[in-house]
Amino acid sequence: NKIPKSKTSEYWDLTGTAIYIDGTATGVGAQNWTWAVSQPWCYGSGTVNQPYVIENVTINGLNSSSCIYIVNNNAYFTIRNCTLFNSSTATEPNPNGGVRLANVSNGTIIDNNCSFNNGVGISLTNCIKININNNDIIHNGYDNEDYAPGISLIDSNLNLISRNTIDNNYWRGMRLANSDNNTIYKNDIINTANQDHILISSGCDYNNVSQNILNASNGNGILLSQTNNNVIENNTIIDTTFYGIHISYSDENIVNNNLITGHNFDGLYLLHSDQNIVKSNYIHSNNQDGIQITSSNLNVIYQNNISYNQDCGLYMDNSDNNEIYENNVFKNGANGIRLRNFCNFNNVSYNFLNATMGHGIYFDGSSNSNNTLYKNQIHNSQQFGIFISESYSNTISENNITRNNDDGIYLLTSYNNILKQYNILHNNDGIYSLNSDNNFFVENTIMNNTRDGIFYYNSDNSDFIRNSISFNTRHGIYIYQSNTNTYSSNNITKNFFNGINILHSNHSEIDGNEIYENSHGISMSNCQNNSIERNIIKLNSFHGITLTSSTINVIYDNNVSLNNQNGIRITNAGNNSISENSLVKNKNHGIYITATSNTNRIYDNDLFLNGQNGIHLLLVENQMIKSNIIYRNSYDGIHIEDCNKTLISENHVYNNSGDGIYLVASSATSIENLIENNLVENHSASNSGIRLDGTNCYHNLVKENILIRIPQAIFLFQAKNNTILDNDISLSDVAGIMLGGAHYNYFSGNYIEKCDHGISMTTCDNNTFHENVISECSPTVGIRIQSSDDNLFYKNSFLNNVVHVVVISGTNFFNNSEIGNYWDNYTGSDPNN
Repeated sequence: NKIPKSKTSEYWDLTGTAIYIDGTATGVGAQNWTWAVSQPWCYGSGTVNQPYVIENVTINGLNSSSCIYIVNNNAYFTIRNCTLFNSSTATEPNPNGGVRLANVSNGTIIDNNCSFNNGVGISLTNCIKININNNDIIHNGYDNEDYAPGISLIDSNLNLISRNTIDNNYWRGMRLANSDNNTIYKNDIINTANQDHILISSGCDYNNVSQNILNASNGNGILLSQTNNNVIENNTIIDTTFYGIHISYSDENIVNNNLITGHNFDGLYLLHSDQNIVKSNYIHSNNQDGIQITSSNLNVIYQNNISYNQDCGLYMDNSDNNEIYENNVFKNGANGIRLRNFCNFNNVSYNFLNATMGHGIYFDGSSNSNNTLYKNQIHNSQQFGIFISESYSNTISENNITRNNDDGIYLLTSYNNILKQYNILHNNDGIYSLNSDNNFFVENTIMNNTRDGIFYYNSDNSDFIRNSISFNTRHGIYIYQSNTNTYSSNNITKNFFNGINILHSNHSEIDGNEIYENSHGISMSNCQNNSIERNIIKLNSFHGITLTSSTINVIYDNNVSLNNQNGIRITNAGNNSISENSLVKNKNHGIYITATSNTNRIYDNDLFLNGQNGIHLLLVENQMIKSNIIYRNSYDGIHIEDCNKTLISENHVYNNSGDGIYLVASSATSIENLIENNLVENHSASNSGIRLDGTNCYHNLVKENILIRIPQAIFLFQAKNNTILDNDISLSDVAGIMLGGAHYNYFSGNYIEKCDHGISMTTCDNNTFHENVISECSPTVGIRIQSSDDNLFYKNSFLNNVVHVVVISGTNFFNNSEIGNYWDNYTGSDPNN
């Protein structure tokens, strides 16, 4: 309103004489505006341009009533430059104070001192369009409690309260009840002795609280209770005993761009409040949480700066469908963002969380489900980047989690969560899971963590798909007591320990991964019924795949190459299946099985260009080696040492630098092994196609093999009591069958052709040769015998050899006393024909 200049510079002391004006009063002695303007302290006409003016008045109310009390008025008026104190106390329904207005509109209260009243500083009841401006409202209400704030609005709308100093009032700085569309602007409200600086309650809607300074309250800075659609913005709210802003049972409010700091409880507390917007606030250095949301739904919390709070940056309990995004949350004393107990369908996205003393994001309590964590930046937390406890069906995607002091993500007793497209770098473990099942990890980048990329403990039925896991100080993935998981299409490279390390875990699938440049590619211990399929496992410092004390596992269709030790190593592990793998250029053996690893099946593999043997068996039993292609290995194709009851069948073994198949008893027995139906060809000088070696190499059966272009197709050295049956041997440039110090062996049905020596034996006794064919041996001899006795040859056929038999020394028998051999150059009569 346009306020005229004072009509006089006079000053009136009305101590003990309160001013009471009833705008509708009539009759003799009515104290209406007509009466008022007849007084020296009032002038004007009650219009917009000439309002009634009460000014320059001092009233000591003597604790008897309100100092100025105006009722039932719609004329324009101004109360200015008055000093009003020592009113009576405020009680319902009589909120007495320095100024009391009831059923009034169109007033201005400006430049007054309404202090030291026993009731309210300024009280409005059922008022509209009142302007309360630039007043000092100090130390009111000390003889009263519930109804004595500095300023009280009850059932009052469209009022402006601005630029007032509201200081050291006993109960509240300001209270609004059932009042709408009011503006509270640029007030200083400080040192409120009890309760709140500002209380807006009981159906107050569409009020605007802005640019106020609120400091030092023994209650809340601002309390909204059962009010909707209010705006709280651009305020400075400092140092209260309770909350900076407390919103209770209130919906659709906006809290924007406030400074909220130094509060004994939370900076901002939402309780049973829905669809509020909290944005662009600076909330820091509060003694509990920056923001707490309890039993509140559908709120939007965004672009806030939440820092240096003693507990959490943001704490949520039993709240659903909230949006929390683009907040800066850093250096809080507990957790950055915490969801506890039945928080569901919340979206936590695009937040920046840094240097939290606890966890970056923490889900705990009971049953937090169907929440989304998306594109958050979580760095430098003292504990976990994200800790998910007892939470279900959450989606956690595209977050960057780096340099947290403990694990990047920790799952505890949590199920059916999706974790995808993360960057998890420079943490302790990248991901740690304990007692958590049915989770889904996809397309995460997990690098440079100081322990494992993923540690999975007692957690079942989960999928790990298309993750990139590299440069971690321990294992890429460490799996312990976890069953029925799937690890598929991951890239696991350059981890200091093993690519995948799996212990005491069963029924899992490791499928289609690229596992490069780790210590072991895959290490499995005390595991059963797992499958390792279609992986590419290369350039690891030790073994490509190693199994220890593990049974009934399947290793299928893997490319295992260029590893610095063995392609596959099996130790004390039985009943495993190794099939259709490609094992190439490993520095040691292609496959190495040792230490009581019994009853394994090795079939349909390709093994070539390995630095030692294609397959090496040591101290094992009941192995099956079948239908493998084994070639160009630097030592033997198949090396079997101190092994019993091995089946070696239908393999194609060729062009190895050592022996094709080498069966040796070096420190234990090699007995009851069966070597059958193999094709062995093209081995280099001084090597054998099939070699049996050692005095404890006995009771073995070598049958129906084809051996071509091998210096010594079959070589028995100090081996005894073995059976060599029905083998097809050709083009050996030393000997088809060679024996050295070998005794009591039985050779039958072998076809030996086009060899230098068909059979050559030295210091060998009591061997039997029966129904063999020795054909076209040149340039030397069919059979060469030296220093050997009591060997028996009968029913053999000698065909087209340059020389059939040369006996250098020893006594041997060429018939069994009943029948001899067939010699194609024999010209005498046959007594048996």
